[in-house]
Amino acid sequence: MIKIKALNESADSSDEDVTQTLLLSELRFCRFVFTCSEAFYQKLRFSTLKNLGLITNDLNYYLDALELDATDVSLWLKTGRLAARCLDHRLARECFEAAHSLSPFNWIAIDRLIDTTFVLHDIYHCFQLCCSAIDRDQTYAKALVLFNECLGLQPPLSKDMDEKYRQFVGEYETEDYDRIMAEMRQLKAKRKQHFDDERQRQDSKRSKLSLILDANLKNLTFVSIGLKLKNIYEKIKKNNLFPSTPIEMSFDSSSTSSQTDSGGNESGSANTSADESTSTVAANPEQQQKDKDLKDKETSSAGEAEVTNESNANNNNSKKLKRSQSLRNKLNDGLSDFCRFGLLAPITPEAIAEQMNAYRCINLCEKTESDLINAFLERIKAIKSHQNVIKIDDLINAYLCELGSAKNLIIPAIFHDLYAIHRLTNELPCGPLTVIGRDIELDQIWMCLTANELKFNRNETLFLTQMLVPLELMLTKDQFNEFSVRLAMLRGTKETDNDFLNHAIDILCDNEIEVMAANKVVIKYAGIKSIIESQSRENMSQMMAEHNFDQLIKILMSKPESELTSDEIVLLNDAIVSSELWQKGIDIFCTRNELNSECLNTIIKCVETGKRGRLKHPLAVKLVKLAAEGHSVLPWICLYWGLIAEGYVATDAKSQIIKFLRLGHQYLGKRGTCTSHSGQFLLLALTHFIDVDVEDEIFRCFTCLYNFPVRRAVNPTSASSSNVHRSPHISLKWEYCEQLYHYFAPEELPEYDSLVRQTGITQDIEGLLLRILELVPQHLQPNNRTDTITKYIDSGDTIPDDYSKETTHITETIYYLLADYYFKNKEFNKAREFYILDLTLNVNRFDSWAASALTRTFEVDQQLISGENIELSLFELTMTGQRCFQRALLLEPTASKLWIEFGHFVYNISSTALRMRKISLFNPQMELNIECEDSIKISRNCFEIALNADTGEEELWLPYYMLGKVMEKNSKTLGANYLLAAIRYYEWAELCLYVDGTSYPKKIQYYNPPSLAVEALEIHYRIHASVLKYLTLTKKFSTRVLKRLKTHLIRALRSPFSKQSTPSSATSAAPVDHDYATGSRCATGLSRSLSTDSVGELMTDLVDAVSLRDERVDGIRLKDELVLMCLKAMHRCANRYPAHYKSIYRLAHYYHHKNNNIMAKQLLIGQVMQRSQESQSGAGDGHDFNDMVKQIPGLFAERKTNNLFNGIWRIPIDDIDRPGSFAAHMFRSTFLLVRVCTFTDDYQTLCTIAIQLSRTPEIGKKFLRDSDRQILAKLAFDSCHLLLKSHFELSPARDRVIMDVQRIYDRLTKAGVFVAEANAMVKDFLPQYRR
Repeated sequence: MIKIKALNESADSSDEDVTQTLLLSELRFCRFVFTCSEAFYQKLRFSTLKNLGLITNDLNYYLDALELDATDVSLWLKTGRLAARCLDHRLARECFEAAHSLSPFNWIAIDRLIDTTFVLHDIYHCFQLCCSAIDRDQTYAKALVLFNECLGLQPPLSKDMDEKYRQFVGEYETEDYDRIMAEMRQLKAKRKQHFDDERQRQDSKRSKLSLILDANLKNLTFVSIGLKLKNIYEKIKKNNLFPSTPIEMSFDSSSTSSQTDSGGNESGSANTSADESTSTVAANPEQQQKDKDLKDKETSSAGEAEVTNESNANNNNSKKLKRSQSLRNKLNDGLSDFCRFGLLAPITPEAIAEQMNAYRCINLCEKTESDLINAFLERIKAIKSHQNVIKIDDLINAYLCELGSAKNLIIPAIFHDLYAIHRLTNELPCGPLTVIGRDIELDQIWMCLTANELKFNRNETLFLTQMLVPLELMLTKDQFNEFSVRLAMLRGTKETDNDFLNHAIDILCDNEIEVMAANKVVIKYAGIKSIIESQSRENMSQMMAEHNFDQLIKILMSKPESELTSDEIVLLNDAIVSSELWQKGIDIFCTRNELNSECLNTIIKCVETGKRGRLKHPLAVKLVKLAAEGHSVLPWICLYWGLIAEGYVATDAKSQIIKFLRLGHQYLGKRGTCTSHSGQFLLLALTHFIDVDVEDEIFRCFTCLYNFPVRRAVNPTSASSSNVHRSPHISLKWEYCEQLYHYFAPEELPEYDSLVRQTGITQDIEGLLLRILELVPQHLQPNNRTDTITKYIDSGDTIPDDYSKETTHITETIYYLLADYYFKNKEFNKAREFYILDLTLNVNRFDSWAASALTRTFEVDQQLISGENIELSLFELTMTGQRCFQRALLLEPTASKLWIEFGHFVYNISSTALRMRKISLFNPQMELNIECEDSIKISRNCFEIALNADTGEEELWLPYYMLGKVMEKNSKTLGANYLLAAIRYYEWAELCLYVDGTSYPKKIQYYNPPSLAVEALEIHYRIHASVLKYLTLTKKFSTRVLKRLKTHLIRALRSPFSKQSTPSSATSAAPVDHDYATGSRCATGLSRSLSTDSVGELMTDLVDAVSLRDERVDGIRLKDELVLMCLKAMHRCANRYPAHYKSIYRLAHYYHHKNNNIMAKQLLIGQVMQRSQESQSGAGDGHDFNDMVKQIPGLFAERKTNNLFNGIWRIPIDDIDRPGSFAAHMFRSTFLLVRVCTFTDDYQTLCTIAIQLSRTPEIGKKFLRDSDRQILAKLAFDSCHLLLKSHFELSPARDRVIMDVQRIYDRLTKAGVFVAEANAMVKDFLPQYRR
């Protein structure tokens, strides 16, 4: 163990130096040994410094130790005791406070801290410490004595004192008081003696400062003097000189222009060599300019604070106010227990009385700046003559006193700087015990007032207020009035207390005077009145901010109603609403005579919801009178809520509410005010009208509010014009849309295939919904959140399973209703956009997906029908439609109609792609690499699912028909079995048409065909056309296939279409509305039972089929029979429906294939063969095909010079004449015509075809796509050219050929087509002709 001698051995004072040396050496040794442990070193150092302090009584050791560890309470107490013994009470206080903060219940710290604060004359903190000590021990003598002593020295402490301490006032023992106060006085005396000794000691060492002023008093200003005094003070502080350092004042008679800045000559050094520090007033131009700017700034600030008199002085007599008792209480508060000079005046000693009279005679009249400077200099001389030494405090005090008495000068800013310095060393005495002339001079009181007018200090103004009583004895009446007005004005404006301002008004009015305050501020009646009004508003606003509503209402209600300003009325209404004192508010308005809009709005808030306040009879009477005038809806709203509060919402009282609301709407509507105040009354009325479904009133309210339904124009002179309201409409807002939308939107959403007239919205409601859409909040709008849906539709991206968006009752359906409206009105572009918006919010809505698919189907169909060239983008568009179909059918797998539409859509695309492949043989640039096989499979699957699903027995023929077409298309590559399957599907389709009540007329009119007649004809045509194409194109036949085909043809020959019969048990039905989704006509209510005759015919067919099995039939003969049956069927179709261009084309194609181009040409352009003179009645039953062909008008027979296709009509059934199908048939027909003309050497017709097809037709009149038309035109010209060339080479009559060439050339050049080719053709013939 290491032993430290200084810590283990005692030392007396004689060995102090030796001990100190020993301690230091051991400290060094310990530090060396324990260098590796910093914490131990710090602890050791702390102990060493602490013991050194104990031994040497040196504060520095204690303070160094406390820097290392500030948590040692005992060390803080030892340091404080040592500092107190050294008479450094401020340091002692800091030490005791630190100990008290570390140990709040340490009595030593509390006791010593009470002593120290009292000695330092910190009465407030001493009082607080005494109260704290009394709380812990009520018998603590020192705390009780000093507690009462502090109250005696500073009586205002009793105002803020807690009531529990009042029992200790005067509660102490006299012996304790004498003993403790003797100790306190002794401590104060020691401290004072210490300061005096220190001052004398410093006086012997200190150097003197000098204040050098310009001998020319005209050049002196208070600004320059004040700056000089401040510089001297700063030099004293900078050089650590005592404030009592003597200052010698002298005057410099030299030119002031030779002086330099105050930085060089204002003060000298204050070193120990006794060099005097001088201070001069700067007179150079730069300093003068600074002083001038400072003056201007002070003048400006003073001018802003000036209170001017804007009212007539003659009215002052009528506006005199009496001084309020409350102000007297404020001014006299705290003085009741102390000496009042007025009461002591009769017994005042003569010396004091003479001094009072001398002060009372002081002249405070207006003086110039020169007069005040002279007075300042005289005061300084008097001070020097009295005490031989001038100190900085004396100079500053004299400066402040003289300048503080000035009323007609702008006080410079340096005044307040010097006043702050003055207050640091000259605290104000205790007001109630102050004796003017002993504790403070009268001019210092004026100086304090002036300083507070420049910068407010509440403690100082409290002191000035306490001085009013002695000042009233010492000042003249005018002087006292001036002082009182200035003080009241100061406190009233700074403390926002109108009692002081009213007191100032009383003095001004009673004495009919005006008072000038500091900085030339004139205090007048009008100015104070304006301030009072402004501060009243501010006070009331502050009460509102502090939620002191009851007091604010009480103050405002204390005023007469006529004296309330508009702002005060607003404050009263706000206070009632904010306090939620509903019934009290109603009571207040019962006493009011005038009820403006603000009051009525407050009444509404007091009674609304029916659960707050209840109307009283006086107020109800007033409201009824206002309501009868009809100028505002507010009284009606008040009465409405009053009725609700009285229980008129019960079932038996609803009629009364309805009558009241009807009456209110009638009264207000006639005056055009029913929609005022944002339509509040009508919005309330609508709730009840909708509840009981009063339709006429509902529509009238909506019309007045939002102009929906649109207000009709009425003749002002008509009788009905009196019922028309002309109130201005209100702006539709989102919060109002719910009620409006709920009423007018359909209760059930329309389905995608429902009829327009039965469901959905009207054009008027469409406009309303668009208005509502404009108000949808941004966070509810789907416009910027459609990425997921559009990416799925456009590129097939997956839609997440948890996909969902926030919706409301409105946004959940509004987009679908608009989309449905546009969809059923053929505005597909708009419909598509709104369907995407709806799907963004409702991703699983089947109808939106279905309609989205159909809109894309329509777009594809339009492009196919338009005749424009087909681009690859069209097939990309079909993929978007296909995804919509797939998504919809995933949601509703049993939707048979949509399956049929999907199958149609895919089949059309595949057919278009196949046609494009064929056309690409003529123009390789048009070749598109599109897969069709998958589309055919999808189409077949769709129709098969549609047959298996519940179709509702509507249009069952259609999927059979389409399946037949699919099988027929596959038969071209997959064989006869698919052809047989196709015929079976056609037969089932024909049977479905039969049982649906199809009509079979002899002639089918184009513009008014009977129900399903064209469909039946098309199926009959398809059966025979498919067989004819098979027989024509196939080289090898199977007898089995031929027999089966014959069976089907026999069945077709005996079909209802061929025999023109109808089912006996079926009755035809009138056609119903066109179904926009499927484009077909529906027949309902028909029986599907077959008649006995029909069954018999079917049995006959079966017998014939069996007999064919046993017969050995020659294959060639059987084929010919079949061809004959097919040709007759084609003639049957063409004769029964002349517009059926497919039958005519198929016949012409057959004859062309059989090299009978004359017959083919007859069927195409007519008038080729001489018609038979004998007409045959049974065109379809005879065997003379020449006559039968002659009876068929040519397909292009009605052609004109400008239209090759004149007289050719589309088949008016969309399910048969699919989009793009007509253009494809026209291409095949025209192509066949070109070939037939070529084989018949008809180059003139070929020239005509080339010319007509070279012209671009008008939009909407295109029979061919532009690319197809150009191909055919070129083909016709090339064929014409080849024929002419062949004829020229082979014909002996070349002259005739040349003439034909010339004619064709002339026709082409005249038409402006193939001009270059025609020129080349002529050039090709001329050399040969010349040879």
